[in-house]
Amino acid sequence: MRDPEALAAAQPRVFVPLLPMLAEIAAAEAPRLLVWNKIDAAGIEPGAERDQYGRISRVFVSARTGAGLAELRGAIAEAARSGAPQREAPATQALSL
Repeated sequence: MRDPEALAAAQPRVFVPLLPMLAEIAAAEAPRLLVWNKIDAAGIEPGAERDQYGRISRVFVSARTGAGLAELRGAIAEAARSGAPQREAPATQALSL
């Protein structure tokens, strides 16, 4: 069973510090899939949750036991099939040796 209040409280603490790094690598607006690991230690059931638009937004897994990994693979495949627009990679500068 997932505790929605505990998950909601943890999300900003975990994700917000990543925003500057994502902006630095031009990925701040890239589609995201939150993966919650160690569900075996937290007593959370494996599975995937969808957002209000029907897209998978969170997947709950245990790397130790393998629980939820099939759902994670399915979520990644679904995101790849969704035809999300490809973003151009930032221009790189040539290095002189």
